[in-house]
Amino acid sequence: MKTLIIFVVVEDTFSNMNSIKGGAISLLGVSIQQLISLGGMIYLARILTPQDFGIYAICFAIFLFFQSFLDFGLTPLYLKYPEVNVTINSSFLSINLFFGVVVAVILLALSPLVVGYYKIDLLYTIFFIQAGVALTMSLSNQPFSQLIRQKRFIHTESITISSNLFALIVAILLALKGFGPIALAAKHLTYGLTRFIGSIVLSKAKYTWISLTKILEIKSYIVQAYHLTVSRLITGISGNIDKLIIAKIFGETILGHYERALFVVEKPNTFRNALTTPAMSYIAQMEKQNLSEAYSILSHLILFFIGLPCLFFFSYGSDLTLLILGPQWGFASEYVSYLAFLGFALILKGLVNIIHINELETKRLLNIYWLYILWIYPPLLYSIFALDGKMTTFVIIYSFGSLLYWLVLWVYTMIKFTTQSTWLNPVTYILVLVPLFLCLLSLIKEHFSSIDFNLYLEMVLSLITSLILTSIIMWCLFNHQIKNQYNFIRSRIG
Repeated sequence: MKTLIIFVVVEDTFSNMNSIKGGAISLLGVSIQQLISLGGMIYLARILTPQDFGIYAICFAIFLFFQSFLDFGLTPLYLKYPEVNVTINSSFLSINLFFGVVVAVILLALSPLVVGYYKIDLLYTIFFIQAGVALTMSLSNQPFSQLIRQKRFIHTESITISSNLFALIVAILLALKGFGPIALAAKHLTYGLTRFIGSIVLSKAKYTWISLTKILEIKSYIVQAYHLTVSRLITGISGNIDKLIIAKIFGETILGHYERALFVVEKPNTFRNALTTPAMSYIAQMEKQNLSEAYSILSHLILFFIGLPCLFFFSYGSDLTLLILGPQWGFASEYVSYLAFLGFALILKGLVNIIHINELETKRLLNIYWLYILWIYPPLLYSIFALDGKMTTFVIIYSFGSLLYWLVLWVYTMIKFTTQSTWLNPVTYILVLVPLFLCLLSLIKEHFSSIDFNLYLEMVLSLITSLILTSIIMWCLFNHQIKNQYNFIRSRIG
C-alpha cells in the first residue's frame, strides 16, 4: 500500500509509537499553547486597540499568502526520506532558506504598494519585521523536522510552548510601551527566533555548504511537493483575501474586530488538527478495505467533539467575546455569533483535506480550492457594492456560504472515498446532530438564563448539558452504528 507522503507526521515517525500516545502528547501540547494564546489574547486586547490589530492584520494576511513557500512542502517529504545525513539535511535546509529569502524579498517589495493603497506608513516597519519572520521560520523548519523524525515529540512541543510564551511576554512589554501593532509583529518574530534556537540546540543539527548539484539530487522530492504547495497557496489566498477587502472598504478598526472574532471561532479547528495528525498517520497504514469505516469514525468523532463546540459560539459567542476581550470589542462580539458557522465549516474543510491527502488526490483538492474562490467571493463583493454594504451582511454571507460549500464537499468526499453503506452513516448523523444540538442549546440557555447563575458557569453548564443530552439522543437513534464503530476502534487498537 502506498504510504502517505505529504503528511507532516508520516508512517516512519509513528512506526514504533502508539498512535494514542502520539495523539495525547499532541493534544496536551496544543491545549497548553491555546491556554497561553488565550491568556495573551485577553491581556493584549485590553492594552491594544481594534485599530492596532487591524493594521497588523493587513500585513499578516499578505504574509499568509506566501507562508506555504517557506518550506515548499518539503518538511513532510523530509520525514519520508529513506536515510538522511549531513548532506541531505543541508540540502533541505538550503531549499528552505532559499524560499525564506524569496518570501522576505516579496514582502519588502510589496510594502510600498500596500502603504500607498491603505495610506498607513507604519506598515513599512511591520513588513520589515514580517520579512524577518519569514527568514527565521524558514531556518527553523529543517532542525524542527529533524526532531520530529527522531520521534522526540516532547521536545517539539516544549519548543513550541516555550516559544509562544516568550513571544507573548515580549509582545506585552512592547504593547505596554505603546508600540501598538509593532508589538504584534515582534511577537511573531520572537516566536520564529526562539523556535529556531531551540530546534538547533535540541536537534544538535549539523550542516555544511553544498553545491547546487547536490541539492538537485532530491529533485524528485521537490517535484512531489509542487501540488501540496500550490494548494496551500490557494488556501492562503482564499482564507485571507477577505481581510484585505474589509480593510479597504470598512477600515482597519472594523478589520481588527473581525480578525479577533475569527481568532475566537478558529480555535476548535486547532484542536481538530492536533487530533487528526496522529489519527491519520495511523489510518495511512490501514488496508484499503478498512479505510471506509475509518473515515466514517473519524468524521463522527471530530464533528461531535470538535465541531459542535464551534456552534456553541452561536448562542454564547457574543457574551463570551465581551467577557474575554473587554467592552471595547462590541462589533467583534456581534460577528462571532455568525462566524460560529464558519468555524464549523473549517472543521468540515479539514476532513475534506485529510481524506484527499490520504488518498493522494492533491490535484483534485487543488481544484476544490479554486472552485471555492469562485463560489464565495462573487457574493461577498455583491454584498458590499449592491446590497446594504454593512459588515454584518458580509460576515453572514461568508459564514453560511462557506458552511454550505464545505458541507457539500464533505458529503462528496464521503461518497467518493467510502462505500454507500458507510458514507450514509456520517451524513445522516450530521444532518440530525447539528439541528438537534442547536435546538437543545437554545432551550437550555433559555432555562439557565432564568436562574441566577454566574455567566461563565451558565455557559459551561449549557455546553456540557447540551452535549450530554445530544449524546444520549444520538445513542438511541444510532445505537447499532455506534456499537459497530466502537468495536472497530477496539479491534484496530487491540
